[in-house]
Amino acid sequence: MLSLLSLFLWVAGLIITTFILIAANKLYRDNQSLIDKVIEQSQRLTRLENDLAALCKASNGEGSHIVKLEQRVRGLIERQEILELRAQKNQPYSRASQLAHEGASIDDLVNGCGLSRAEAELVIMLHGPYGQG
Repeated sequence: MLSLLSLFLWVAGLIITTFILIAANKLYRDNQSLIDKVIEQSQRLTRLENDLAALCKASNGEGSHIVKLEQRVRGLIERQEILELRAQKNQPYSRASQLAHEGASIDDLVNGCGLSRAEAELVIMLHGPYGQG
């Protein structure tokens, strides 16, 4: 009976040892899979860090380029405003020269274009029917 009990204990021990080995093998494979995933994620993180560094470097250069473009645009806007002011200042004279060319009188230019009498006379002399322009 003692040998039967020994045999039973030995078989039970063998079964328990087999289950422990199977569980250990599964844990080893799971652990190895987790290690592979950690390595893969670490490599992905490194690639993302490199991409981010490249983007930061590129955007830094673009930032200074944008600042230069903004300065140019501001300068162009200022020049445009100056040209518009000049055009507004010269508008009575261009209208007056057109009217003088069509035969308007000095009084027409004074009243219609807001010129002084001397300015109107000069425009008539330059652009009138007998003028040179």
